Amino acid sequence: MAKEKPPITVVGDVGGRIAIIVDELKMSCFVFTTKNGCPCADSFCTLTRFVPALNVCWLDDIIDDVESFVAAAEILKERGAYKIYVMATHGILSAEAPRLIEESSVDEVVVTNTVPHEVQKLQCPKIKTVDISLILSEAIRRIHNGESMAYLFRNITVDD
Repeated sequence: MAKEKPPITVVGDVGGRIAIIVDELKMSCFVFTTKNGCPCADSFCTLTRFVPALNVCWLDDIIDDVESFVAAAEILKERGAYKIYVMATHGILSAEAPRLIEESSVDEVVVTNTVPHEVQKLQCPKIKTVDISLILSEAIRRIHNGESMAYLFRNITVDD
């Protein structure tokens, strides 16, 4: 993300490790809710007051169909968001997701390689992949040997 623009994080919920990740990254966070896959008006009224000239980082666990965050991205851009990044652990990206992302105001979608999505990447150059195979294999090794998992996650660097 561009360093000159401070980010705001948008999450669909605060379950799992999202709150910890946002805290570790020292990012402002806003919980975005949807009803029946559509952005809630109350959430958007609150959120859009904070976005002029900001980078927006949308965090989620799984990206499958993309209509809700594509709709959100359009509104955020209209309200002055600088860049919009979507990041998720699992990029299912089914059906029309690559086309919708490509045609949207989303600047980049970053997912891990837990699910194959090479075809989707060919359809949409905005989709980027982070390889987590080394960290997964190290986690498996640590679990097998009864070693600390906390050590693994506390000592990982940005370059890893």
